[in-house]
Amino acid sequence: MGNKQYITAGNLATNDKVALFLMDYPDQARLKVIGHARVVEGDAELEAKVRVAGYPAKVEWVMVVEVVGFDWNCSQHITERWTGEEIEAVMGAARWSQG
Repeated sequence: MGNKQYITAGNLATNDKVALFLMDYPDQARLKVIGHARVVEGDAELEAKVRVAGYPAKVEWVMVVEVVGFDWNCSQHITERWTGEEIEAVMGAARWSQG
């Protein structure tokens, strides 16, 4: 599974700094996480912690991020997004009311 490119893992060989933007579109919130990352291979206990039950992919390695800072960013420019089910619920009700 996966694309087997390992680009991020290769980049970490020269620079372990990472910045992650974690988006919560329904609540228009964004968490920025800054830290240092490393790739861990061959740690069965750690691999078991990240493995998703029932998902067939083999865990080849785990990326561990040591968080050194975080910040909740301004939500002003986060575009609202909806799931297909949410849109259908609204549109279905609108279609039904137009008869």
